[in-house]
Amino acid sequence: MPAPEKRPELIRLQKAFEEEAGKFPDLSLSILYFSQEGIPTDRIFRKPNHQIMLWQYYGQHDGSDDATTRLYNNMQASNFVMAGLRGCQFSAYALLEGEPTAHFIRMAQRAGNLFFEKECDRIKTQAIADFTSNLPPSTTGKPISRSNANRLAIWLNHVLHHLGRTHPRYLMESKVDVDPYAASLSAIDAMLATAKRKAPAPSAIDTRRFRVALSFPGEHRPFACAVTEHLKSELGSDSVFYDNDYVAELAAKPGCAVRADLSRQLRPGCRISVW
Repeated sequence: MPAPEKRPELIRLQKAFEEEAGKFPDLSLSILYFSQEGIPTDRIFRKPNHQIMLWQYYGQHDGSDDATTRLYNNMQASNFVMAGLRGCQFSAYALLEGEPTAHFIRMAQRAGNLFFEKECDRIKTQAIADFTSNLPPSTTGKPISRSNANRLAIWLNHVLHHLGRTHPRYLMESKVDVDPYAASLSAIDAMLATAKRKAPAPSAIDTRRFRVALSFPGEHRPFACAVTEHLKSELGSDSVFYDNDYVAELAAKPGCAVRADLSRQLRPGCRISVW
């Protein structure tokens, strides 16, 4: 999830995506899974369009010399910017088609920029996990994959993960058409719902109203402790402020804040004993 300070930007994007989705734009998002067997479709793409690689699954690496040599040769022969890693079993591409393509790309990149690097890494890892969860388990080696760090790809992977949770078997299809504005809006709605957190429960020191507060030099603590125990027996534990009873709360606040809080929480007529 984006940091709490980015919530206002998330709300602005929610409104923007909602407005665009309400126009029912002539824009489609297709997810194409390329494999070693061939391309997923031979249809003619509408214009304008934009295609971007989301992730690639190379397969299982069994640690053998042959597998290592094969991977090394594929890496040397690859144009990572234009086509990614050669020899992958599967490559997932997103295809945007329609007049609003450029506009959606700008909005999606802005949404992708909400995530910090650690969140981007989590999204990239989750995208591969969503796909490999549909494959039969294998113990032949370690899986090798790569993901696109472009913020458009980050956002689309995040949206697709959300759709994968809300639409059963979504990622098992070879090609899916969705409204990218509506899908993005649904993902943002879920992010905002998740981000809602109850305010932390106030600590004991914040909720009590003291009748007596003790202040004393450190060398008089043994006597102050004895006085405190006597006062608690007479007035009740919640009516007496003694610093050692609130070590954690006091450590979390600067001294000036503690004094201010304590002044507000003293009942009228409270005695502050100083000696």
